[in-house]
Amino acid sequence: MSIFKGFFYLIIVILWTDCGTPKSASQTITCDTSGTIVDMTGLDGCRWMLVTDGGSKLLPQKWPKDFEPKDNLAVKFHFTEVKDVASICMAEDKIVTVDCIKPLAGKPAKPTCYNTVKPMEVEWMRIAMTRNGTKVIEKYPYLDKYAYLFKGVNLDNDLYDCQGTLLCSYREIEQNACSQRLVNLGKGVVIWRGR
Repeated sequence: MSIFKGFFYLIIVILWTDCGTPKSASQTITCDTSGTIVDMTGLDGCRWMLVTDGGSKLLPQKWPKDFEPKDNLAVKFHFTEVKDVASICMAEDKIVTVDCIKPLAGKPAKPTCYNTVKPMEVEWMRIAMTRNGTKVIEKYPYLDKYAYLFKGVNLDNDLYDCQGTLLCSYREIEQNACSQRLVNLGKGVVIWRGR
């Protein structure tokens, strides 16, 4: 009989520790996706977009309470895709509900991607213009955004992405990987010409 009692108590202890207290749904959600909040006000019907580090564009239908989105804020977040809904924005890959979100302290936000025809209004462009004595700036389609070619004095040319990252440089009289890259971008549009 004592073996039976011992076995019975062992079963009760196992069941007691295994069941435990149930966790609420908010305790099990972890902010496991990295990205940046981007203000897309320039597009019709758009405002805030979460752009993952992998490049997916997520349109939040709902944010957590007490969270205020800010442009260019690097964040970790968790989301649930919302099915069978449409948006006016139509620039997103998915419409989502943001279940949790945390700003990433210490991680700089990605620089803003500028779509401009006024380079004097963009700080990194003004700086780049002084580097090579820019005479002409041309704008090209690049990936799903833009690239800018700064044509300088002495035929020195610098190609930048829309965030101000130098992609490559070349001299106009030379053929190299950078000049070939420019050919692959297609036809550019002159957005600025110096005097």
